[in-house]
Amino acid sequence: MTSHPALPALAELYALQEKTFHDFHSACAPGCALCCTRNVIITSLEAEYILSHINTETAEKISAAAKTDPALPRLHPSLSLNSMAALYMDGKNPPEDEADPSWWPCPLLDTSNKKCTVYTHRPMACRCMISKTRCDTSDAAEMEEVQVVLHTLFLQATEHLDAEGRSGNLLDLLMETSFPGSMNSSMPQNRKIPMLMIPPAFQQKLRPTLEEIHRIFNIASKK
Repeated sequence: MTSHPALPALAELYALQEKTFHDFHSACAPGCALCCTRNVIITSLEAEYILSHINTETAEKISAAAKTDPALPRLHPSLSLNSMAALYMDGKNPPEDEADPSWWPCPLLDTSNKKCTVYTHRPMACRCMISKTRCDTSDAAEMEEVQVVLHTLFLQATEHLDAEGRSGNLLDLLMETSFPGSMNSSMPQNRKIPMLMIPPAFQQKLRPTLEEIHRIFNIASKK
């Protein structure tokens, strides 16, 4: 199978996210895994990125999880993030999808040590999820407003790179990418960014990051 031409751009976007979040204080550490639920949403491009880097053992674990636990409750998004942004542009509210934090663990989590088996190649939703305090003491992540804004920005950019693809639950998209037609659940179509969901107070502050994201978009468009 020919690899997606935007994979190098996705890797660059991941590197930019890491650089942007580097100086934020984070209480996250190996073994802290409350956020590793079955509610992680990824794009089809990210699914391909993960699958191109995992070992046989992890691939078998994903397949086993889909076959033995197909009915396990998990988040099934009805719209992609950029489609939600389009609704906000029109003054409409997107539908609320059911997502329970007790839907744990993620199929890629090694529950024996509470470490991610694909940590180096984890999706953007996981990369941006940080907390100033340990979640096991408050049952929730504590993030600064700028971190929340950046989280949304990088997720919008990730979808933009895969505008012809789909968004969906991590397990569903990994299985569908590995075995096309294997998942019955419908997954929403991605789209390019219709509007950046950045509050006016942060637009100037985040301009350098936006310029870097546009540079990555330009590289991807030339592939």
